[in-house]
Amino acid sequence: MGQFFVLLLALLPAALAFVGVLFLLKLALGYAAAVPCAALAATVILAVEAGFGVMLLGKLFERFDVSEEPAN
Repeated sequence: MGQFFVLLLALLPAALAFVGVLFLLKLALGYAAAVPCAALAATVILAVEAGFGVMLLGKLFERFDVSEEPAN
């Protein structure tokens, strides 16, 4: 259940960006051009979130590197 809520939390900024770009561009360009642009905005946000997640996991895994521990 916790993973579900974290997934919803991660998708919230992308969904807000999609809706915002869609409403702004549909007035000027129509739905045919607004939907791909809004999807691109959401994709960029999800890619940035994934990049930050990978960097965070890399730092966390580095802390638990067994080869870095002193020998007894």
